[in-house]
Amino acid sequence: MAVGAMLALGACSSDKVTDAVVVSAVEVSPRLSTARVGTTQQLTAVAKDSKGTPMSGETFTWTSSEPTVATVNASGVVTFVGAGSTAILATSRGTSGFATIVSDANVAVVAMSSATVNVGLGQSVQLTATPQDAKGNALFRPVTWTSSAPTVATVSASGLVTSVSAGTTTITATSESKVGSTAVTIVPPPPVATVALSPNSGFMPTTVGVPLTITLRDAANVLLTDGRIVTYTSSNAAVATVSATGVVTGVAPGAVTVTATSEGKSATASFNVRTGVKHNTPLTFSNSTTSLTQFAIYVPAGSTSLKVTLGSGTGDPDLYLYKPGNTNSAADDCHSFNDGPTESCTVTNPAAGVWWVLIDPYVAHVGTIITATIVPTPP
Repeated sequence: MAVGAMLALGACSSDKVTDAVVVSAVEVSPRLSTARVGTTQQLTAVAKDSKGTPMSGETFTWTSSEPTVATVNASGVVTFVGAGSTAILATSRGTSGFATIVSDANVAVVAMSSATVNVGLGQSVQLTATPQDAKGNALFRPVTWTSSAPTVATVSASGLVTSVSAGTTTITATSESKVGSTAVTIVPPPPVATVALSPNSGFMPTTVGVPLTITLRDAANVLLTDGRIVTYTSSNAAVATVSATGVVTGVAPGAVTVTATSEGKSATASFNVRTGVKHNTPLTFSNSTTSLTQFAIYVPAGSTSLKVTLGSGTGDPDLYLYKPGNTNSAADDCHSFNDGPTESCTVTNPAAGVWWVLIDPYVAHVGTIITATIVPTPP
């Protein structure tokens, strides 16, 4: 009986089956890593059972899906070796989890938009610098700009080079200790070769300033607009004066020559100053007039109306207007011959320049007031 009982117990004991250990999930952390080429990152893995409970004592096999981007050793240490992204897998008992790895390349070179640049004095030029990896791929990295000679040219934080004086400087762009450079030469402007004045001849009224327009060109006949220094002189200040900005004002009847000079080159304008009618200011004939009287009045460009009137006084003067360039006294551009001392001539959109005013005494007149009104009122 004892032996049978033992046999029976032994048979019952051999029927017991041990359950196999199963890994339901593997979690890798951190799930996302980004770093530069040449650096490392430690990953960790945890195995969990079907209930989500962490399992202790598990070992893992580590692999990289793209070893050219990142490698991983048996301890889960990732080495970033090339630009790109890859998955790092940790496997235990046939179940895997992964982390995403993004490898960002280092700057290998800073490519400049130009190796050399010539910039005219007073001008600016925009440079660009592109950080690139070892494969020539553009990288979005900060760039610091410097000029080796700020007295020659300065450079802004965005790479805008502004000339200061003639000479040469090196503009440097730096990103992650890598440097690109551009040699910038600030070229002095070409010298003045010719000077021209407009108007350069004609009649000049007294009391009214006539602005001269100066044109400067280089030896290639290129217009110079970079603010060259110009000086003006009058051959006879008692006849006409000229301001520093080229405004000529007749003082008394006579001939005068105005000279404009820039960088040793000159141009002249010759004028015959006549008694003028001042803009919008009456001029009175105080004595009896029995002969033709001529006046000059300057009409600026952009004027919309010129009106000349005679009034007051006694007698019967007649009024004639002649536009600039009209030397035919028999072909006036406006006339008025009313009976008595009152006359008026109006010209719409008058041509710019010196207009002649002719007063013909049909009957001797005295105390006549002549007024010229220009719209808009000249300065």
